[in-house]
Amino acid sequence: MSLLRRQRTIPKKDSPIVVVGCGVFGLSTILELKKKGYTNVLGLDVSTIPTPRSAATDYNKMLRVEYASPLYARLAVEALKSWENDPLYKPFYKKTGRLLLSPFKKENQARIIYDKIGAENVKKLGVNQRIIKLNSGKEIAKLISEFRNNKLPDHLVARYNIDSALGESGKSLVAVYRECVRLGAKFVFGKGGHVVRVEEGRVYAENGEIYRADKIIVSSGANTSALVDMDHIVTAIGHLVSHVQLTEEEYEKYKNMPIFFSGELGYFFPPDPKDHVIKIGHTFADARNYVRNPFNEHQTTSIPSYVHDAPKDVEDITRQLMNLVIPELANNPIVNCTIAWTSLTYDENFVLDYLPKSDTIIACTGDSAHGYKFLPNIGKYIVQRLEDTLDDEHALTWRYREPLWNKKAVSGRTSRPSYEVKQIKNWIKKTSHKRAAKL
Repeated sequence: MSLLRRQRTIPKKDSPIVVVGCGVFGLSTILELKKKGYTNVLGLDVSTIPTPRSAATDYNKMLRVEYASPLYARLAVEALKSWENDPLYKPFYKKTGRLLLSPFKKENQARIIYDKIGAENVKKLGVNQRIIKLNSGKEIAKLISEFRNNKLPDHLVARYNIDSALGESGKSLVAVYRECVRLGAKFVFGKGGHVVRVEEGRVYAENGEIYRADKIIVSSGANTSALVDMDHIVTAIGHLVSHVQLTEEEYEKYKNMPIFFSGELGYFFPPDPKDHVIKIGHTFADARNYVRNPFNEHQTTSIPSYVHDAPKDVEDITRQLMNLVIPELANNPIVNCTIAWTSLTYDENFVLDYLPKSDTIIACTGDSAHGYKFLPNIGKYIVQRLEDTLDDEHALTWRYREPLWNKKAVSGRTSRPSYEVKQIKNWIKKTSHKRAAKL
């Protein structure tokens, strides 16, 4: 046992273990528990897999390995090996390439430092990625045929990573779930899986069911703070998302395009082969839903509202982004403008630790919108924390910690305002369309 942690009871192989929330962290943990021979594992979720409440429920997520933090770079490279080679994950690994634009604004120059350090860390770990540096919209047009008509500036800094990839997120979650079932894990969905309260050794569901357990792993993503006291360590952040609908002909033309990423302009992915939509993640603003902290009446905290609509601005920003990068699609139908909720930690580190006064409850949260890529391996570390074998570096980084902002941390995020969900009057409703993607 490390001196960094006080000792808790290590579960036996037949100890009842309940995992609350079956997204990336939850499913990865359940799979690892079953691989290690735990026989009494139960997963609970309000919806079947992939649950609509998970930010990883749709078609695509970036599988980048560039991190300014050596710990996360190592973690990402470890996960990458599974994405590339493990039969469970390999079918959902798609090497698409990624065009990364450096920020234009001075206040966002930290992103350039982040990217530079991240690239150096990847090289140190022996991962050789083919990268082409580009300095203008014209150079981008010559290299990437799908962006041939772009209106990007004549002077910019961009890096085209040929070896970047995406993960088919919803399908990969279903595959892991099925493997968990094959290995004997049990699941309850619906009202019996909708957890409304977590106490020491007990989990309470909406239908009145009480699940007793020796260990409870709360991996409910952005909703974790509604179930256990996370103080000010994490907050729920809503990412604004929209989709551009393509025709069959347009899909064939753009299906092999790379991921486009700009911390200032937004980012988007190759179109979904099923629904033929380009998913766009917006960076001009995010959303918060501030309520009274259920564990401290003197505090407020952001908890997801699960209102699957987005501010009216999203439609205009979507057209502006398309007009810059793929102007021929700027007037296409915009469908399913929504909010995808994730849990954000102030230092962008996960929280994988026991609650301070608990011997049974472990909180696994704080994915900060970059947790999906660790589906193949994050469960290993969560189970190590459960068994008190987690090394000091990871334990210290992922501890339940004092809510003090680390202003010296090198962040990949750009500055942006936040919408307060309750104050937004002008919403754009979901657009009804037979091929619209569902979140």
